[in-house]
Amino acid sequence: MMTGLAIRMGHALGLHRDGSNFEHLTPFEVEMRRRVWWALCMLDVRASEDQGTDYTITGGSFDTKIPLNINDIDIDPDLKQVPQEHEGLTDMSMARVSIGMCDIARQMMAHGFKDRAPSLEEQTRLLNKIYHDLEQGFLQY
Repeated sequence: MMTGLAIRMGHALGLHRDGSNFEHLTPFEVEMRRRVWWALCMLDVRASEDQGTDYTITGGSFDTKIPLNINDIDIDPDLKQVPQEHEGLTDMSMARVSIGMCDIARQMMAHGFKDRAPSLEEQTRLLNKIYHDLEQGFLQY
């Protein structure tokens, strides 16, 4: 129940909309909003798996991008420009791997009783995609 409450609070704060859509937000605020939203998405996936229920956050209900591949020192509340993403391992590497797995898990599951699960070919494609992304983004380093 508390996960549902946190998700509703996230919606009320507009975290489901990517911060880059709002001109008044600083790069720091945009990045923190992304991190919080994706933490809520990961909680939603785990809670639905645990309880055997549908996701609260549906696939088309948000446009929040995955957080940048940067170190925490690269982002500061006074920053005026979006920091340059790094290649390789950063402070966000583990979080981005978890977010990637969450995103794939959301796509691989049926979203409700009326929805069909993706085909075996689609699931294979999604698994190959996460493997490729992990290899290119992290494991090679």
